[in-house]
Amino acid sequence: MDRFEILSGDFLKNAGIVGIKYLLDISDAIENRDYGISEDNQAFWIEKEFALNADWTDMYFQASVRYFGESTVYQTVLEKIQINLKKLEEETWKPDKTEKEDLKFINDKLLSNSYQAGFENIKNKISHPEIYNKLKKEKLKDKMSLNELEGRLRELYDFLIQPLCRETFCMKSIVYNYINRFWDGKCFLLRANAKKDMKELFEKEFVIPLKQFWSKDHSKSKELCIECANPMDSKEKVSIAFMKEMADDLARKKSAFWNCKVDAFLCPVCTFLYALSPLGFQLIGDKFLFVNTNKNVKELIGNNRKNSRIEQEKEKQDNEKYPAWFARIMNTVLSEKTRELGNIQIILRGTKAEDRYLFSIIHKDVLKILNDNKIRYFLNRLGKHPITKIGSEYINVYETV
Repeated sequence: MDRFEILSGDFLKNAGIVGIKYLLDISDAIENRDYGISEDNQAFWIEKEFALNADWTDMYFQASVRYFGESTVYQTVLEKIQINLKKLEEETWKPDKTEKEDLKFINDKLLSNSYQAGFENIKNKISHPEIYNKLKKEKLKDKMSLNELEGRLRELYDFLIQPLCRETFCMKSIVYNYINRFWDGKCFLLRANAKKDMKELFEKEFVIPLKQFWSKDHSKSKELCIECANPMDSKEKVSIAFMKEMADDLARKKSAFWNCKVDAFLCPVCTFLYALSPLGFQLIGDKFLFVNTNKNVKELIGNNRKNSRIEQEKEKQDNEKYPAWFARIMNTVLSEKTRELGNIQIILRGTKAEDRYLFSIIHKDVLKILNDNKIRYFLNRLGKHPITKIGSEYINVYETV
């Protein structure tokens, strides 16, 4: 069987490996036939014919919506529509502050520039586009008759849950709230492309170069990928500068490189994996979390699987404050990793635009200490009250240490 093999690398490539595994797991691909992990657990492989014929763009969009969709503005809009429809059905709806704010939220979010651009790309591919056009001409208002308001909300809900509407509007939120925390200035995150079809852009920027690279012989290529060191042609290389905090604008700032010769370029495979890196992180509240290891690919994927205990316990409990919730999650991470007793690197990144990567390496000797039952007991106690005062400043021990 001809296969393409992918080895582990830096934390972003590793996150991309976890991301591509998740993407394939929820697709129609079959594990151990179309993709899998090598017998020595050191490589992730994809069967050649499958790789060259797969619809990577569609799988990427489906995976993004599947994982991030519940945390988008689109989902909140649907929930507010449902809440107000229930009130209207039960005849308890009143034009009070909450109801007015709900209608304003629905109007504002659905008529944002990004959503309108998304609608323009799909209006000829969906049913009843006139419903959205009606909203543009006449917004939802609390002064409407109850029958009219209920009718408008109901038809709007039915319009929004169409698969292509869900995918498009979810992706607009995902792109600007999650993906651009990792990379920017390329594909649908290039300002000049804001109104263009997102799928066409992703196919052109990432998937077509990927398949062409896999299809070519590079035995005579002279350029080397900075991540995997595989040879590539000069026309195939991609600047690593599109990744946040990885490099400056390489076209203008060359003084950091030997003899001012810029060599920080990626091959199309690593570029694609870097683009998938957000899918490799776990979204925990307002933090992205990734547990990095280069021991082997199997362990790497297992540490960050989407159905892990960490994912299962990430929901906040009733009346649980954020600091205590975050501390509980970190205790879960530490509890899971102490079983392995090997060095681990925990990477955090906030979901705010100004947030940056935070790296913490926990040595195996520390994990042995944390594996002690008494230490675990006190960590759980600390997790319930993780805020401490140092001088005049209050800090969350779990976010700082």
